[in-house]
Amino acid sequence: MSIYDEICDVICLNEGISLDDITSKSRKGELVYCRQLIMYFAKQKKVGSLNFIGQKLNRDHATVLHAINSIQNYIETSRIKRDDINEYQKKIDNIINNYNTQCFDDVYMENDFYN
Repeated sequence: MSIYDEICDVICLNEGISLDDITSKSRKGELVYCRQLIMYFAKQKKVGSLNFIGQKLNRDHATVLHAINSIQNYIETSRIKRDDINEYQKKIDNIINNYNTQCFDDVYMENDFYN
C-alpha cells in the first residue's frame, strides 16, 4: 500500500466515507473538506506533483493548489479545524513511520543482515 493510499484510508475511515465518494464529482461540504485534507497531506508528504495528486482524485492541479491553500487558511484561522488537522497529522505520521520501519526491516531481512 502506498503512502497516498494510507492517507486516503486515514481520512476516509475517520470521516466514514468511501474512496468512491472522494473521487466523485460531488461538491458536498464534507466531501470537499476530506478531499482537501487528502490533497494537503499528499503534497506535504511529497506523494507527487500537483498534477499527480489531482489525477488521483479526478481533479486538476489548480484544484489541488486551492485545497492546500484552504487547509493552510483553516490552520491559521480556525482552532477547531486546526485541532482536527493536527490529529490527522499525528495519525498519518504514525502510519508513515510504521510503514517506513516495515520497509526498512524488510530490506534487512531480505539481505540477511540479521544473521
